[in-house]
Amino acid sequence: MANHSCTTCGVSVPAARLITCQECKEGRDVDSTQSTIDYCSHQCLVSDYTHPSECLARNIRKRLYRAGSILQPVFYAWRRASWHREFDQVENIDGTLYISRFSRSVRKEKKIAVYPGPFTMFPREIAGNAQQQKVILSYMGCNDATQMSYQLVKSMLGDITTSIECVYLWLPKGSYKVVDRSLPVSVLHEVLAIDATDGNSYIIDLSGAQIGLCSPIIPLDQYMERLNPRIVHIYKHERCLARADYMLKKGLGNNQLDRIAATLFHMSEELNCFVTEIEPKFKETLSDVLQSKEQDYSRKRTDYEDMMTLSLQNTFILRMIDKHPTIVAASSTLDPRLKKFLVPLSKDHSRRELGSGIYKLFLDQERPEMAMVRITQPEPSAIEPQTTEADAQVPASVESDAKRKCCRRVQLLGSALSFLKARLCKSKDVDEASE
Repeated sequence: MANHSCTTCGVSVPAARLITCQECKEGRDVDSTQSTIDYCSHQCLVSDYTHPSECLARNIRKRLYRAGSILQPVFYAWRRASWHREFDQVENIDGTLYISRFSRSVRKEKKIAVYPGPFTMFPREIAGNAQQQKVILSYMGCNDATQMSYQLVKSMLGDITTSIECVYLWLPKGSYKVVDRSLPVSVLHEVLAIDATDGNSYIIDLSGAQIGLCSPIIPLDQYMERLNPRIVHIYKHERCLARADYMLKKGLGNNQLDRIAATLFHMSEELNCFVTEIEPKFKETLSDVLQSKEQDYSRKRTDYEDMMTLSLQNTFILRMIDKHPTIVAASSTLDPRLKKFLVPLSKDHSRRELGSGIYKLFLDQERPEMAMVRITQPEPSAIEPQTTEADAQVPASVESDAKRKCCRRVQLLGSALSFLKARLCKSKDVDEASE
């Protein structure tokens, strides 16, 4: 029988004699590994003054990684229900999937140039095995991942996080495991970055399969070390919904893309409303489900996954009509004009959280264009965006030239204002004379 060491005194004792903390025996380490904290006696358990905080942190991480295990299959269900890309061939070359689309001649022959509906059927047979399907489903799905998971993330992780942020990353060339031969390779990738109350920062990347990731939640340091991305933008979590509102109001350039944007936003609303409404019916929040014992959690997780997947599948019903995937039915709440979504945003969501883990990395990373010298600044307020300034020496000639141009601009502006004022006064005098 293998011996184990006591966490407090270090004495080696047989496994059968170990005492395990029952409060965190299902807890997780930072890297998601499930482990236990063992002691040789009850006295050692009580005298371990560091354990209460560690016990709490382990249970927080249990909830965090369980949330990822629910979010991931729901994301794949979302992508299957809203698939709108077409391809007829998939080649696996050295672990990278290369997608080929129909040629123009084939599209014309098969009469598939225009789809009456916004979506198409996901080609399971062409995509390959289950793992390849996940990689293809996640392809160019990072925006969908942050939008569709908005309410789920807030419900499951809202009380164990101090910040949830939407982050744009610039990935190095060759990061993607799926390539569309007919499109340029995208290097921008969108994820969620969170600071959890266990004191660590994490990345939620539900579409990570397209860049070779197998876990939806990864510690921030591990994620950055593995992919070596450059942080481009950081926004508040609410921007995931604000972006969809912007896309609907602005339009995407053609009717097909606009229909896709509108129907995707409706799907997002359906899922978010479902999450909000289902918790009171079950008399148990998603947060409570994540904290339950393993046996109860497995059953409840399956129930929630099935219901959310069914909610997505019932949002729109697709059928093949004249060789075209067509929406034949939609949920009763569908508003074709989407009036409730086309309202001005009342808040600016392009602000960053103060001192979040991802923002600290953003400040620390080297700028590609120039080396920035950081100067001491007062702590920015919670309202203003966080910025850094470069303390650079400006040549005297450039500075004097800039001042000269600035003064000239002020003079021109003053002259223009004087001219307009004179015109207005003259016009007023003419009106009075005519009266």
